[in-house]
Amino acid sequence: MRRFNEARRNPLPRALTALSAVAVLTSSAAACSSSGSEGSDTTGSAPVTLTVQQQTGQETLFGYFAKAFHKAHPNVTVKLQTISQEQKAGSNLTVLGSANAPDVGFVPVGSSPYTALTSRGGLTDLSDVWSSGDLAKRYGSGVSGSLKVGGKPYVVAFSQAIYNVVWYNPAAFAKAGVTVPTDHRFATPEDLIAAAKKLKSAGYAPLQLGGASGYQASWMVDALLPTSASPAQLENYLASYNSKTAVTAKYTDPAFTKVLSTLKNYRKSGVYQDGFLGQKYQDAETPFLAGKAGMFLGGNFTAADFVPAKTSVKPDWLLLPPVNAGTKTTQTGYYGDALGIPVRAQHKAWAKKFLEFVMSEKAQSEGVVGTANLLPGVKDLPASAFTKLDANSRSILADIAKNGSAAGWTSVVPNALAQTFIDPKIQAMYSGSLSPSALAQQQQDELLSFRKSAS
Repeated sequence: MRRFNEARRNPLPRALTALSAVAVLTSSAAACSSSGSEGSDTTGSAPVTLTVQQQTGQETLFGYFAKAFHKAHPNVTVKLQTISQEQKAGSNLTVLGSANAPDVGFVPVGSSPYTALTSRGGLTDLSDVWSSGDLAKRYGSGVSGSLKVGGKPYVVAFSQAIYNVVWYNPAAFAKAGVTVPTDHRFATPEDLIAAAKKLKSAGYAPLQLGGASGYQASWMVDALLPTSASPAQLENYLASYNSKTAVTAKYTDPAFTKVLSTLKNYRKSGVYQDGFLGQKYQDAETPFLAGKAGMFLGGNFTAADFVPAKTSVKPDWLLLPPVNAGTKTTQTGYYGDALGIPVRAQHKAWAKKFLEFVMSEKAQSEGVVGTANLLPGVKDLPASAFTKLDANSRSILADIAKNGSAAGWTSVVPNALAQTFIDPKIQAMYSGSLSPSALAQQQQDELLSFRKSAS
């Protein structure tokens, strides 16, 4: 899970090329699907073979889905079709738009296929699936809005990864005289800066950040933007890449520029370790595991490294401070692993029933958590579902249940417009060659260019 960002940044067909490709595919698809065919109803007992895509590395989880669904519906055999990390974010677009499209496709949110298919009507509206599973409530408002296009859902996100978790070393905090923030949250940017200074004075590196990773610099935008933008502005930032959505929140507005200014101030104030712009994720993590750093920016997946074989540090977690005083930082979620139904699927009714099962409490508890040891896509599972997870992961999930979470901007907006575009520019801002206002203007210009080319 640590590398979900790297999977998104693999060389892909440009989103705009994908859009032109899907235009031809979905024009005929619309004709095929407009005949009122849901493929088949689910009341009969006739044999059905349901083709479902799974990604490499999740065979155990999807094997559970297939067997459990067949047990509940003996006439339905689930045929699993494996695609690679590269295929799911690129060439799978052609498969999903073809006459031989699977019944359930793997459609990562923010990927080129997702952008292309949702822009040109290539995916089935899943409003009825969301309604039957009460998914808007079970995801939470901060997440459900990010999974819709034009107010409609076309995918279900079956798992999540949490990032922007500030892991800290309690022993280092104690030695440096840093008071542990209440409720797992730094209250203000000044509190984080003060903690970093105390840690450095005590001989520890402050906040370890992989500035050269290609994603951690822009991760922090995802954490801070929900604390600077209003809910309406945030929703528009997540959706305005689609030319059908009016731009009501500009990247030159204070909601975005204050985020960049805050990050610039962290660099100026010495929050990050020396040489961070030349370090990748593991380079930054190693000193923390060795007990030489006070904090490390990671995610729930980092907990797998906190074992005696790798470290003697017994960390706890914090969240970055908000931009606007009085707001509360929430967990940043990656909800990109998502499933959708191509408009040319042969068995739409059964495909919808399969998605309803995937998002059920049973499948989320037994499959996603119990079988795959992943975090569930929904926030309402009972505590008993998480007994096999480590204590820190359980604590993070309890925080989500209490305070909610927000989908990260770079995890939702297409890569070409978000992470791939802005991460090197944030690095340039940190190095002093680009101001926050100039970066914001470039981001706004890129948005307008992206929308124009995709329209």
